[in-house]
Amino acid sequence: MLLGRAASERIDELERAAVLVAEEGYGPGYVEIFGRVAALFPADADRAIFAVNAVLSAAAAPLVFALGRALGLEGARALVAAALVAADPVSVRFGATEAYFPPIIALTLGAALALVVAARRAEAGRWGAALSLAAAGALLSAQAARVHPVAWGPVALGPMFVLAGALAKKEPGRGRWLRAGGGAAAAAVVVGLGVGGGGGGGGGGGGGGGGGGTSGGWIAAVSGRVGAHYQAGEGLTALLHPRAVAVLFLVAAVLLVLARPRAIALPALASLAALVATRDAYAQSDLWRASYDRLYMAAPLLALAAMLPARLSFLGAPSKAMAFAGALSLAVLVQGAPVIRGRTTEQLEHGFFRDAFAGLPPGCRVAYVQRVGKRVLRLPEYAIRAESGGPRNAVEVGSSADVLALRAGGGCLRYARTSLCTSADGRGMCEGIERGLLLSPAAAASFPARPSYDELPYDRDTVDVGLFEVSAAAGEP
Repeated sequence: MLLGRAASERIDELERAAVLVAEEGYGPGYVEIFGRVAALFPADADRAIFAVNAVLSAAAAPLVFALGRALGLEGARALVAAALVAADPVSVRFGATEAYFPPIIALTLGAALALVVAARRAEAGRWGAALSLAAAGALLSAQAARVHPVAWGPVALGPMFVLAGALAKKEPGRGRWLRAGGGAAAAAVVVGLGVGGGGGGGGGGGGGGGGGGTSGGWIAAVSGRVGAHYQAGEGLTALLHPRAVAVLFLVAAVLLVLARPRAIALPALASLAALVATRDAYAQSDLWRASYDRLYMAAPLLALAAMLPARLSFLGAPSKAMAFAGALSLAVLVQGAPVIRGRTTEQLEHGFFRDAFAGLPPGCRVAYVQRVGKRVLRLPEYAIRAESGGPRNAVEVGSSADVLALRAGGGCLRYARTSLCTSADGRGMCEGIERGLLLSPAAAASFPARPSYDELPYDRDTVDVGLFEVSAAAGEP
């Protein structure tokens, strides 16, 4: 499908953005997935991305169900695990946002499922289907790895599901372990080739190469920045802490006694161990940590479902199983309602400026402070209606002189006071700019101080934001 000029320009902007985010440790995969979506809906890019992310988040539940069945779980048990995923409050919370967790979870679950089924097809001698599914698993793994470094752990765990799937088959003798180990090793090689050789969609995602090169090249380039957040020694220390060791041994003992099939314990324990070793690598906020946990929760939830007592009546009746899963989902959603309804200051601010920008005349420019120290803020600039061939709608400024220079060029101009101005880092610059201008309020709002990043707090309980018309320099008639 051919895109219009505006959409093509939007794709070019997203490609440049991909290079910038790669410099900060992000991969090009996010822009490859969502670039064309944003380009197709330039005036509603955020809502289009939210909608696609909601679909990806919703896909996690059926993928968990299918993965459970592929690993040998009964339908009712797999349905319980899927119900817990579908109703998880944290997943619902980040589902319809711009978060990178939904695509990573969907991609890694899809990759694990493809690899497990590929191993089954290979055992049956259906090599064409096996190779196709293995290639799909490798490409999905590569794409997930290109989104953000937090995906590397879940991607690496994919072969563990292959091992569990092979061991779940009831076969006598030691040959079962050799075949299972060989299948897992083959899956690891396939994933390694996929991630190291490239994958990640070239021009298909609307982001072109988006920061380019193969996945392996990008991973090598960004590994140094990951080291600034995470040291392997610290992860090993956390994993070997007596409390962590005791908990993992206890979980292993319970799984081996109660889980059916027992092999599900392998990816579950590996996931929990990887989570313990990496959970505090970034630590942006409690909600972010809870979201990070969801990257590793599929196998533990399947193991939990595998431990349900066989005497439960609903396990043998599909209608009862569905009723139980529905009631369980509802109970989890009700319990997690406060998490689902919660909003950070930045989320509320985004909605305010989106609506305020939509009411500006075409070609109007907005000046605001975009970065101070570690703080970086980007407003929904795409909501400002642009004039064809006109200047950029949003302009970064650092002084009142910058704003006055924009005003001298004529046309509509607004100054945005953002949440960044309600911080010890940004207040001085914002107040300095505003002292040098004569401002007339056009829209304003106040929000509770709920930062999305714990290390970048606000120093007041209320955050005031607003949009102002720039009339003149302060002191001018």
